[in-house]
Order: sequence, then structure tokens, then C-alpha cells
Amino acid sequence: MATMMNILKYWRNSLADADWLDPNFNKMKPSGFLIEYDAIEKGVVSSDTVQQFISKCKDKDKKKIFDVVVCPAVTYVKKEHGSTINYRLPEAIAPLWIPALLDVSGTLKPHPRYTPWICRDYLEPSETEVLPMGNVDQVDEYLSTRSVNRESWADYLNFSLELFNNVTGSLLSEWTHEQYRLSDESYLFINDLVTGTSRAIQDLYGNIEIDQVQSPLQLTFASIESQPPLPALKEIDSEKLSIGHYGQMSNQFYLSNSQRQAMHHATLLNDGDLIAVNGPPGTGKTTLLQSVVATSVVHHAIHKMEPPVIVVTSTNNNAVTNVIGSFGKVNEVGENPLSGRWIPDITSYGSYLRSSFKDEHEDEDWLTVMTGQGGFRGYFEHIETTEFLAQASQYYLEKCSQYFAADIVTVDDAIDLLHGSLVKVSQEIQDIVNTHVKYQELEVSIKAKYPEGIQNVIQERTEHVNRAIEELAELEKTRVEWKKFLLEEPWWIPLLLKIPVVKNIAIRKKQLRNLLFCSLNQLPDMPQEEQIDMWFADSRNRLRGKREQAEAQLSEVKKEYEEYVTAQNKWEEVASTLSIQGEETYLEYLDRTSRYEAFKLAVHYWEGQWLLETERMLSDPSYNRKNGKKGRALLWRRLAKLTPCFVTTLYMLPTFFSAYQARLHPMYEYIDMLIIDEAGQVVPEVAGASFALAKKAIIVGDTLQIQPVWSIPITVDMGNLQRYGLQTDPDAYDELRITGIPASCGSVMEIARRHTKYTISESDGGFLLTEHRRCVPEIIAYCNELAYHGKLEPKRKSIKDYLLPHMGYAHIPGTSRKRGGSLENKLEAEVIVSWIDRNKDKLLEYYSSEGLTRIEDIVAIVTPFSSQKWLLLNKLKRAGLKGVKAGTVHTLQGDERPIVLFSPVYDSNHSSGYFFDQGVSMLNVAVSRARDSFLVFGDMRVFSPASPTPSGLLAKYLFAKEENEIKNIDLGDYFNTRYGAPVEHIHELEAHQQLLRDCIQSANQEVHIVSPYLSSVAIEADQLQPLFDEAVQRGITVSVYTNEALNYNKSELKYTYVKAKQILQEHGVQLHLTDRVHSKALWVDTNVLIEGSFNWLSARRNPSHQWCYYETSLVYRGPDVGAMIGKIREDLDKRKLVQRISG
Repeated sequence: MATMMNILKYWRNSLADADWLDPNFNKMKPSGFLIEYDAIEKGVVSSDTVQQFISKCKDKDKKKIFDVVVCPAVTYVKKEHGSTINYRLPEAIAPLWIPALLDVSGTLKPHPRYTPWICRDYLEPSETEVLPMGNVDQVDEYLSTRSVNRESWADYLNFSLELFNNVTGSLLSEWTHEQYRLSDESYLFINDLVTGTSRAIQDLYGNIEIDQVQSPLQLTFASIESQPPLPALKEIDSEKLSIGHYGQMSNQFYLSNSQRQAMHHATLLNDGDLIAVNGPPGTGKTTLLQSVVATSVVHHAIHKMEPPVIVVTSTNNNAVTNVIGSFGKVNEVGENPLSGRWIPDITSYGSYLRSSFKDEHEDEDWLTVMTGQGGFRGYFEHIETTEFLAQASQYYLEKCSQYFAADIVTVDDAIDLLHGSLVKVSQEIQDIVNTHVKYQELEVSIKAKYPEGIQNVIQERTEHVNRAIEELAELEKTRVEWKKFLLEEPWWIPLLLKIPVVKNIAIRKKQLRNLLFCSLNQLPDMPQEEQIDMWFADSRNRLRGKREQAEAQLSEVKKEYEEYVTAQNKWEEVASTLSIQGEETYLEYLDRTSRYEAFKLAVHYWEGQWLLETERMLSDPSYNRKNGKKGRALLWRRLAKLTPCFVTTLYMLPTFFSAYQARLHPMYEYIDMLIIDEAGQVVPEVAGASFALAKKAIIVGDTLQIQPVWSIPITVDMGNLQRYGLQTDPDAYDELRITGIPASCGSVMEIARRHTKYTISESDGGFLLTEHRRCVPEIIAYCNELAYHGKLEPKRKSIKDYLLPHMGYAHIPGTSRKRGGSLENKLEAEVIVSWIDRNKDKLLEYYSSEGLTRIEDIVAIVTPFSSQKWLLLNKLKRAGLKGVKAGTVHTLQGDERPIVLFSPVYDSNHSSGYFFDQGVSMLNVAVSRARDSFLVFGDMRVFSPASPTPSGLLAKYLFAKEENEIKNIDLGDYFNTRYGAPVEHIHELEAHQQLLRDCIQSANQEVHIVSPYLSSVAIEADQLQPLFDEAVQRGITVSVYTNEALNYNKSELKYTYVKAKQILQEHGVQLHLTDRVHSKALWVDTNVLIEGSFNWLSARRNPSHQWCYYETSLVYRGPDVGAMIGKIREDLDKRKLVQRISG
């Protein structure tokens, strides 16, 4: 089987391939060669170009053939009035890349290993500013269904051009793009000029191979085989581990049960171990990570070890910035002299390690360390000065003196006092835990040993002892009677025994007398006195043994009970000193109090140590501040005294944890704890190298949320797997997929789930955080059913009288159109922005009590398509709503809003499946971003409750109640565009009721009512039965169209719907069942058409209900109405499920 080194080489090569397949044209352009397109067509490059090319190549004297890549077309960003249309767009992009070989004669040949590609950044799904050219699925389908001829350059080039045509729908020579113009340039590049963001990771892989390092943690991670994980400890066994849970960053919140279980087992990790923590949305991953960091900080302080170096990392910038933000916003409630920091300007428990060359988001209060020439630079440069040190030392001693209510004059004294207090608090935590554990162990043991109750057992065993005593007393009484009986023997019997002739008669008489005694006293028949004496002796011994045994058993259970009562009393005595609130447990109390206190004491202890070390550094010329191994190690340990957590991306991590001393020296096994966040999105090749730098790891993520962006096509990946001996049989790829190792389909989370040291169950693959605190129960119920098999426990309460449905929708009959390789829906975007704009004041008023004063803090928009994202952003900007976040699920990953609007983009004409139904991840993430309300604004005919897909399940939740429909939307422009200006607008309930009656009464030939929902309550409230009767008697055809799928309550049709159908049929109405009809319409003959939001035969008839004010309908009259009605009829005919049901 493959060795670790094979896997590492495979991952390194996969990274190189990913860079090769996603190059940066603008960076490469200066080193490229401008060539004629004719040369590409003919497959022959001019000799001048070849000579220039060879002169730039490494080892040019040895090579006869060169790895190259050809760009047959180059596009440049469009400009308006001399400026680019978007300054964030790349200046130039190459839409198609063709890998090739070039020989010294100038002949181009097909590349034997790589196939042509379109840059992944420009394919949907994408987060770049460039509008997509096509979809990544189209590329995968093309490459998996066609083979490439690598013998002929002409065939190879045609394969490349057909790939482009297939994905973009256009010939390369005719291709157009909204943001770019096609030039007549073509380029040739040397392969080794292709460099990417993963260069530092690739270098680390290279060093691991050179140094032949076999880090225990990396051996665990980079392995196809996996050891069965140990079952997680439960109940008391898990509680015992709580003595190792030393610290908690915040005194506001305590750990949930599932967080605590994961935290306890994190304390058991040895070097080389890792655990996987599955963190569904809203289950408190950040709180858990903070607890892990806090505990490590305290543990190292208690034992006077070096401060821990903990790295939290991910590939996702949102994940990284969310983590660094959380370490600077730790909540501390109440007044406590330990709260805050005792070193000025230190505002966080985390340092943000980033590149100085990237335009990255950074808050001004983040503690940042950046790469730079000659070493690192950052916040520490400001604080590691003589001036700051003097100021900080004075401030530190003032704060410490205030806490201890004593005049502390030296930092050494402060450190000693803090350490003493820390040890004391930590010992108190252990004593409290041990006291409760002992009490619980005894209670569990007693309940298991004495299921009938220990007091019942004591009573029963006391009775056993008493019974044994009574039996002994009774025996002794009988024995006394026996002695008396012997004394009362007749005088003549002993005399006759001396006379031989009558001796036998005397013996017989004596025996009969003894048998009579036995009979009278219920003893066994014993004729001989010796027998009776022996029986009394044996019985006495037996009953004494029985009594002693009963007394011993009673003593044992009494001792156990006394021990239990003592433990119980001791615990109750301890518990009486704890200010436990409400229903919280003692462990939750410790989180808020003693563990928080221990953490703050440790934080200030380390601050004092930092002051001392910085003083030594500034005063001691021999202190190593260079970039070598010792200097770099000292830097991170020094900064760890202030910020134990270092947050960076996996791409930058090797740079920060490597030293330069003649050559690059990675700091193997230097990091005490490596924490990878959002690991479900991290490809294994990006993370694999960093495990060599750490001792142990916690991997946090969720494979049911966003998947990684895989840059390696399966065809390339299978070749790499075979090349490095990981896959010898092409058919074994599916078996390898489940390991998480392949670069084309794997993830760090999948690997961690296999290699976790502990697991709750085999199916969970590690620990599962289950307590959900973000969304209201009505929202998270969908995610729970969709992805988590009901394991999530909603902890938020429903909101009474909330102003919106928690799971709602607005039917927007827009049109989806292709834009580049993406989709957009203008009407959807217009209605969404209009709705936010018109309702923002109401929303701001409602959320003002929560301190939310900006609409962008309340509302966000999610859409599957990047084109729709840019359309929404442009319309939001024009509406003065620039701050509102709109984007794909990646935009809101790790984020949340009270209200999330979902723009599906598709219309009912789309028939080939939906992007958001390709797995559970997209809708799981989208829905779980919403705390209070998730609203779908789109063509609801796309969503079918009967479909066994994520959107089908969503439809069941959306259509569960008629009240879930959002009706105060503005479709005026849609109807104006479709039909022309309406004659009349109807808003009030009474006006709709009267209009319905008028239409039925004034019809000459037919009346058609489209009402997706039906309710007998509405029909009876409007007294429509006699109107239907009268119309039918006049020969009028009355037709009603409804959507039965919307009229279910869970799995059964609603009673009011069934009754409504019965009423309609009894009164001669023709009822048509339809599929996915959401429009509401009413028309009479060809004279009048009404369309809008009013459900004609189900809308609430209570005028005081909030939803009644939202109804809007538009009335059309005149000669054009007939054509309008024809369009609606045509659509309804397509959607009829069965023949009409006549009355």
C-alpha cells in the first residue's frame, strides 16, 4: 500500500497541476512570446521565436523539447470614456489554454499528459468579478465523454476549440463577452513560468521530501489505511475529563453538551492525534475553538511551560477573518478587575498572519503580522520598544495592584501572585469536579448494584440480621428446654439401665422419650441424646454463621450508603457555595466563573512573562531576533504570550512557520495545536503539508455545507493517482474517493472523519455539535430534515407575532436568460430590491430593539448564479442599498442575517434540473444563514413538493401554510410590460370580494378563477354558493383552477380544501387540478382580466388580519384582454394534471 511520502508527492504534484490549470495571464504576459494564430493552426512556431524561447529556458543546452502552454486568444477589459468598466477586473484574460510540447525545430505537439482547459475562475460557480464563460459541469461532461487524439496536432487543436465551443456556445474567433473585447493576439509560455498561490505549500512538500521528515501527525493524516477510532467516553467517564478543561474565554456563555464532549476529548490528544468535529450551522464552532485555546493557555501557565502556539487556518478567507474577528470580540459581562487586557493596545487573543501584497480585508483593531523584506513586520514592531515597554509595565502593575488590593512594584512579583492564584483556582475547579464525580460515581454504582433502592436493601438486610438473631434465641430457648427435659427424666430409667435383663427396655423407653421431645419441638427425629446434643451444636454454629453473614452484608451496604451520603452531603455543601443560575449545571456554572477566572489569570500571567522577555530582548545584545530557526521560534513563542492563537490561510502558513538559515527550514512539529476550520471546503493537497508543522490537530467542518472548489479534473487526477502508486486499477477510483485523499473530489474533513482518534458513532466520524442557536425552529427544521437526520436540537424559541413568515415566498413570474456562462432574472432582481427598499423602514423599526440600525445588518440575498449576483448588486447600488450583501452561498458562508432572501433565477421553462438540487449543500447553507426569516423570491413553479430533491423538500415547507406567501410585492412593471397599463388597481379585501361577485353575476358565457389555494371558509364567508347556482342555471361555465399540492397539512389534505372541492362540485363548478400553478387570476368571457396576489377562493376574510392589507390586483379591460387571457389559458392547459372534475 502507498506510503505517506507517495501521498505527499501526489498532493504536491496536484497543487502544481492546479496552478498550471489556473494561471494568472497578466503576471505571465511579460515573460510570454507573442505569436501568430496561423502558427498555432499549422503547429509550427517561427525559428526566431524558438531561439528567443530557448534563450530564456533553464537547462537550454540539455533540452531538445520543452513544456509550453499556448493561448490562442487574448481578451482585454472594455473601457468607457477611457476608464475600465470595473477597476477590479483583470486587465486581460486568456479564455482558452492549450498545453503542448515544443521541439527545437519549432514544431508543436499535443501534450502527453495534460488536456486543454478553460480557467476555473471563469466558470460557474465562481466568486470572481469576471462574468462566467460557461459552467464547470459542461467542461467535466465534455472531457469525460470525448477522447483526445494526441498523435495529431490538428486533431488536438480541434479538440481544444470544440471544448471552448461546447462550453461557451460560441466559436473562439466569434466569442464575445460583456466585460472583455477579443484581440488578435496569441501567446506562447514556458511551462515553468506558471506559478500560483500554492508555491509556499509546494516548497514545504519539497522540504519534507528532502529532509525525510515523518511527523507523527502527518503520518496519521496522510494515510489511506485508518485505525478504528475509540468510542467517545460518555456520562461520568466524560465528566472526569472536565478536570482538564481549565479555561473559558467568556463569562457570558457556557458550553453545550455536545461542545463539552468534544472539548473533553480534545484534552486527551497526544502528539500525532487528531479529532474531527462536525459542526452544522449555528452550533457554536467558534465557542468550542475559543474553549480549546483558553484551556491550553491555562494548562501551559499552571505548569510553567512555554506558551502554546495554536494556529487556526483554512483556505476560505471568510472563515479566517471570521475567526480572527471572534478572538477580538470575546464577551465579558459584569465588572471584574480581571477583565480586558493589562497591556495597552492589545485588543485580541489572536494574531492575523497575512501577506503584505494582498488586498485583504482587515479591521483596524486586528493584530496583524505581515510578510516583508528581511523578515516579518506588524503590530509587534510598535510594542517591542523601550518606550512602549515602560508604559506597558506601569499600566500592568497598576492593574495587578488593583486586582490584589496591594502595592505590587515588580513584574516578577506580579507573575508570582498571579500564578499562585491561578493554581488555587485550578485546584478549586478540580476539587469541585472530583467531588461531583465521586458523588455521581457512587450514585450510579449504587443504582446499578441495588436497582430496588439501597434503603430498601438496608431494611431488608436488617430484617435478615434480626431474623438470624431471633432464630439463635429460639434455638437457645429450645436447648434450655432440652436440658430441662433431661433433668426431668424418671428416676427408674437410669436404674433399669444397670440391670441387664431389662436394660433394652430402659433404652427403648429413653429413645421414645427423646423422640417425643423432638416431635413436640419440631426437631428431626433423633432417638439418641448424643444426636440431639450434636444437632444443637451444629444448629448454633450454622445460625451464628448466618447471623454473621447477614451482619456483614448489612455492614457493607450501610458503609456504601454512608459513603454515598457523605459524598452527597459534601457535594451539597460545595454546591451551596456555587451561585448556580436556574437550570444550569455545575459545569456550566464553572464555565462562566472559575474557568473564566483561570483564563484571565493565565492571560495576565503571560502578559507579565511577555514584559520580562521583551525587556531581556531589548537589553540583551545576544538575544536572537534574526530569521533563523532559533530567532523565528523565539518570535512566535514571544507573541504567543500575548496572542496564543495565530490565524492565517493554509497558503500563508508555511511561510510564517519556516525559518531561513542558508536555506529554508520548515519548523517541523513546532505548532502545539493545528485547528483547521471549514475543513469541509478544504482540498487535501492544500492542507496536507502543514500537518508536518504541528503536533496534534482539531479538524472542524461540515461535509453537508459548501464543498471544496476542486481544480483538478478527474481525468488528470486518475493519472496522478496511478503515477504515484495510489491507484493501480482504474476501476478502484470509487473506492479511493471515500478516503477523502483524491484532489478531484476529496476534502480535509473527509480524511479527518476517518482518522479521528475518538468518535461518537461510526456514522458520525468524530464529534457532532447538535445544539443549534442561530435560526428559529421553523427554519432549522428544514435543514435538520434535509441534511442532519433530525439530530440538531433547536435551542431558540419561536418569535411571537413576527412580521414575516419564517419560511416564506413571493411568486415572481420572471424570465431566466443566459448571460455568458451564467443565468440571470431581471424581474426577480427588480422585485427583490424594490421589496427591500419599500420595507426597510419597517424592518429597521422592528430590529432597532436589537441594536441593528442599518438595513445591510438585517437583510442579505443569496443566489446560485454570479450573473444574478452582479445584477442584484448593481440594482441595490442604484436604490441606495449598496451595503446589502448579495452573492452566492460562498458570500454568506460563516455569516448570518435576520432575513435572507433567496433568488433562484430559474423560470418554469427550465427543464434540465436545477443547480441547487445537485446536493444538499447549497440550500442547506442558504437556508441556515437566516436567523428569523428565509424568503424565496422567484418563479414558484420551479418548486414541486412532490420532487424528492432539496428544492422539493423546501417547497413542502414554503407551501405548508397559505400565510407563508409574501404578497406586498410590486409586479406593476411586469404586468405593464406583458399587457400594457391596467385600468384599475384593487387593494382592499372588500373590493376584491365585490369584484368576484360582480364577475360571476355579469358573465355572458364563462368565468374562470385561478386560485392555487381553496378554502371552504372563504367560499362560505363570501356566500358564493347561490351565485354559482344562478350562473350555472343561466348556462354560464364556471371553471376553477387549483394546485392541490399546496393544500396539504403535512401528509393529508386540509379539511377546508376537501370541503371546498365538495362545495364547488355540488354547485356545478368545473374544477381543474393543476401542477405548480401559483398565479392568481380571474377573467370573465374575453372582456375583463384581473391578476395579482389575491387568492380568490381562499384568502383570509378577516379584515383585521395583517395579511389582508397586502393584497393587490390589477384589472384590465378592453380589446386586448382576449389575447392576454389566451396566454394564461395556454399556460394552464400545459399544467392540468387530470380532466376537470364537474359538479
